[in-house]
Amino acid sequence: MAVNFFLLPVPFAAVLRVTTANFYATEKSGYSYILTFTEPVFMLVLMMVLPPMLGGLVMIWWSAVCARVLAALLAMVLKGCVERQERYLGK
Repeated sequence: MAVNFFLLPVPFAAVLRVTTANFYATEKSGYSYILTFTEPVFMLVLMMVLPPMLGGLVMIWWSAVCARVLAALLAMVLKGCVERQERYLGK
């Protein structure tokens, strides 16, 4: 059962890593820093909130999964904003 917890966020981690590397490569370091530091912050907040609310030690594992998913969603939102800005400015 523990293997499922580790395999579930793998696609989201891939999206996050590729988007972070893209921001570094295109000299948008601010966005890459945001993505780098938000995943641990999400994980900390979720580890403090989920176990008392939903109970049990298993929620610690789920908070790590949820943090990766939220960080990947943030990465896609930031990438969409950057692409929209570049389209608007004509780069």
